[in-house]
Amino acid sequence: MVSEEGLNAYGAVTWGQFFVYQGFNEYCGWMHTSSMADGTDLYADYLIEKNKQFFTTYDDSLKPVQQKQLSFRSKRNDSFGDYSLPAYVTHHGPVVGKTPDGKLLSLKTFHDPLRSLQQSWQRTKAKNLAEFTDIMQLRTNTSTNTVYADKEGNIAYWHGNFIPKRDPKYDWTQPVDGSHAKTAWNGAHDLKEIVHVVNPQQGFIQNCNSSPFHVSGMNSIDQKSYPVYMAPDGENFRSLFAIKELEKENSYTIDKMIALGYSRYLSAFDSLLPPLFNAYQNLAANDPLQKEMFAQINMLKNWDRKSSITSSATTLAILWAYNILQKASPELAGESSNSQSEWMTAIAKNTAPQNLLISLQETTQQLTSLFGSWQVPWGNINRYQRNAKGNFDDNKESLPVGLASAIFGSLPSFEPVWYKTSKGYGTAGNSFVAAVEFGDRIKAKAIIPGGQSFNPSSKHFNDQAERYITGNLRDVFFYRDDVEKHKEKKYKPGE
Repeated sequence: MVSEEGLNAYGAVTWGQFFVYQGFNEYCGWMHTSSMADGTDLYADYLIEKNKQFFTTYDDSLKPVQQKQLSFRSKRNDSFGDYSLPAYVTHHGPVVGKTPDGKLLSLKTFHDPLRSLQQSWQRTKAKNLAEFTDIMQLRTNTSTNTVYADKEGNIAYWHGNFIPKRDPKYDWTQPVDGSHAKTAWNGAHDLKEIVHVVNPQQGFIQNCNSSPFHVSGMNSIDQKSYPVYMAPDGENFRSLFAIKELEKENSYTIDKMIALGYSRYLSAFDSLLPPLFNAYQNLAANDPLQKEMFAQINMLKNWDRKSSITSSATTLAILWAYNILQKASPELAGESSNSQSEWMTAIAKNTAPQNLLISLQETTQQLTSLFGSWQVPWGNINRYQRNAKGNFDDNKESLPVGLASAIFGSLPSFEPVWYKTSKGYGTAGNSFVAAVEFGDRIKAKAIIPGGQSFNPSSKHFNDQAERYITGNLRDVFFYRDDVEKHKEKKYKPGE
């Protein structure tokens, strides 16, 4: 996006927005990760009817409940119609449900669309860390974390952005009592008060939709210095593996960074497979599973735990893991935790050894039933298919994918679904991927799934798919002279 008013930014847009949501300009870059930083709350409000009007109690007073009809037009079956629904709004916010004992659940959140747009737009023009920080001080981002780097060598991370000040004595992960002022918000935390780090001594920042306290290595930020509601995020295998790999290398080039970002090592199986191997080792000599599962166990033991299109061990391991995770009861996961790595490890550890082996047996049978053999290369069933309507079809053209789900620790996340198909098709995971080197001139490589065009008949509808799958990122033509050299067509809108 370039303008004569000083805009010169490259990156990804989303949700129909008119600004670069995550990307870079000549001076700095910004990316976002998903966050559990708590910027909204549910209040349980006591409802009272008086003189045919509704109120909620608040300390020694009554607060009126607004009532309105919401009108909308929607399609039902094959025709459009006009409909309306009653809506109720307490002093905390819109009513979105009820508690089991009949209290209203009201949602309180930040809502200032204009200021939010200002923050998102202004950051695309930031020229240094000080300017970017000033823009972050608007504190309108309620959903994501921010990772920052610039040409002066600065790096920074903010966990969330808008975070209300609350009484830490309450459990803000649950609806709180809305009938008194003790649970009211007391403004918003200043940017300096939220979990953040600027230029950590470790020299790197990573976040994989995970805990901020390990953003530059384990316990690199003191968790005890912040209220729990600021960062309830747990760890996942993806983040733990990224930390381990980043600590090995002191000097990164673009190509080294891309290679790491496309590492296909599935670190979750370092925790998931040992209980299975122990279960098999402890089988009685005359147990039928000893012979029946010998080849499968041997394959998994010899597997390098890297996903690839030719690996049958990848298929067996992933489908077995899905099997035990789907069967797991809450008790198997142990104490409630936001740490994905902890609860997955607990499930494998606490599942009865016999059940781990039975799940492997069931996975073997399922694969044999569908494909005639349990030895199925991962790329045969893990596919990328782009079509205009998103209806996947095993009979239509698709590409084999050697990547895997982030839940298993894959840094290049590719989340397949099976819906009335025998093969899985990616629907989520990595979207815009970029590696940027700042200097006198920007050097960058990037990729998106499929292609730039949404027109199936365009040659640019699917021309980036193979690169996206393999990590062969294309060069970014950031400067006008680069664009002119590679242009296919030049036009002015309206002509």
